[in-house]
Amino acid sequence: MPLAPSAYFGSISYHRHLAACDGIDIERYYERKDHVNRCRILGANGPLTLTVPVIHPHGKVPVKDVRIDYKEPWQHIHWVSITSAYRTSAFFEYIMDDIEPFYSKRFDFLIDLNNNILEWIQKMPGLSTPPALHNDITPKPYYQVFMQRHGFVPDLCILDLICNMGPEAALYI
Repeated sequence: MPLAPSAYFGSISYHRHLAACDGIDIERYYERKDHVNRCRILGANGPLTLTVPVIHPHGKVPVKDVRIDYKEPWQHIHWVSITSAYRTSAFFEYIMDDIEPFYSKRFDFLIDLNNNILEWIQKMPGLSTPPALHNDITPKPYYQVFMQRHGFVPDLCILDLICNMGPEAALYI
């Protein structure tokens, strides 16, 4: 079974990879990687990286043991950033109530937050099934809220695709 890292929302290419696999195992050890506790969205001022702060483990630590650091109000900051970036997108109002708990509920461990997000994504129609086989893996532009200011920004987090494309996100994957 393929090994995939845990990811905070994960990029579009990450989810394309997951959809193409017939089951996955989540990476067992934490390493400082961007996708484990970071995602990129497109805001009014350009791409924005949102980072879930963690209590930095020493040495090789199982992913399941990585704790989220709540010293700073990261959930509030992420929620404000996401609503600012996507409130005018075509589909944000339909998913807003589904994703808000990720920013109001306290998750002690990063893996729990990431797994809850992944479970929500996999419930989206078509996002958990393998895509049709094709040779073209070049990211094709889709409408993004701030596209006129910044041009198309490829491979942002899956949330960008869902907010802007809604049910058609599965066709893009």
